[in-house]
Parts: sequence; structure tokens; C-alpha cells
Amino acid sequence: MENQERTRGIKEALENALARTTTLGMLMNLGIPAVLFALAVIFLSPGVSKTALEPSSFNLIFIILIAVSVADIGVGLFLKRRLLCPQNIFKKASSATEIATEIRFIQAAIVIHAINLSPTIYGFVLIFLGGKIENFLLFVAFTLIGFQLSRPRPGDMERLVRYHSRTFQSESERGGSGRRRGFPPPGLGSERSPLLVGGPQVEKPLTHLRILCRYMSRSWRGAGVVERGGLENR
Repeated sequence: MENQERTRGIKEALENALARTTTLGMLMNLGIPAVLFALAVIFLSPGVSKTALEPSSFNLIFIILIAVSVADIGVGLFLKRRLLCPQNIFKKASSATEIATEIRFIQAAIVIHAINLSPTIYGFVLIFLGGKIENFLLFVAFTLIGFQLSRPRPGDMERLVRYHSRTFQSESERGGSGRRRGFPPPGLGSERSPLLVGGPQVEKPLTHLRILCRYMSRSWRGAGVVERGGLENR
């Protein structure tokens, strides 16, 4: 019952986080490129003065930024696998809370969306170096591809919920079995000596020792009575 309640709370927290990060991702990877596109159009209008690099220098920078943009897509996929893994979101299933889980999920999504936005920034910088609007749209396409490939999805949330339910249940079972196998503290519900915890092989010799002591005590008492009786007869 406790496992179901905890899992339900974690699932609700992840659903809220997924809804927020989806909206935030669309704002970062769709809204910001749209704003930058409008600014690029204004900057490239005929009445605005602008400077341009030499074609050879511009082409070199353009190729380098293309390679970096492709690498950013790979980095986004790597960060999604790394940051949205259950070990990073929950740390420990038994101590995971709804608020901490939601915050970690949102933080991971923000990092991923920021990486996906990088190519758009590269394209906007190229506009000031003599690039055309087609160059900017190419880098925007890299941003959209990265967003589509690495954005958090409902399947990621379901995978996290299943992991939490399975791991929390196993940790609870291990904790319960450990308490059942534990020895009771001395003096609580047990009058046996700590030496007898080992089992019958220790208890049996001690029992024989008690019997021997009682027999010797009775023998000494009997010898004392006989000695006093002999003195009285004299």
C-alpha cells in the first residue's frame, strides 16, 4: 500500500514536470528562434549598415559551426541518457520525494533544451559576419532536429515510474527482512544471557554446570549435618 502511494505521488510529480518542460522546450527551441529570425530579417534589410568577412574566412567559420552544431545534437542525446536516468533523478528510491524528483527532472530538461538552442545562436552570429538568412535557417533546422530527438517524452516518464516502483519495493523488502532477522537488544523481551545467543551447543554445557554446582552444594550441606551430629553424640 505504501509502495503504491509513493509511486502515485512520484508519477504525478513527473507528469507535472513533463508538462512544464514540454512548454519550456517549445518556448526555448521554437519561440527564441522565431524572435531571432525576426531580428535577422530586420538586420538584413537594405537600410541597415553591416560588415562582412572575407568569403574564405566566412566559409571556414561556417564549416566549423556546422560541425559544432552536429556535435551539439550528439551531446543533447548523451545528456538525455545521462541526466534523465533513474540513478540521477531519484538518487535513492526509498528517500526520493515528489518535489526533489520534479526539480531534478526540470533541471535536466533545461540543460538539454539549452544545448539544442546552441545552433540557432551560431546562425544568428553568422548574420553579423556576413551570412544570409538561408544560413540562419540551416542552423535553426539543427535546433529543431535536436529538440525532436532529445526532448523528454512520456516514455521516459513511464520508465522512471517503473524503476521507482520496482526499486522502492525491493528496498522495503530488504529492510523488512533485515529487521526480522535481527537479534533483540539485551534486556528487551529476553532473559537469556548474551552467551546463549549462539544456540543449544552453548546452552547445554551451561545447564550441566548448574546441575553439578547444585549437587556439590547439597553434598556439602549433607556433610555439615553429619559432622554436627557426631559432635553432639560425643
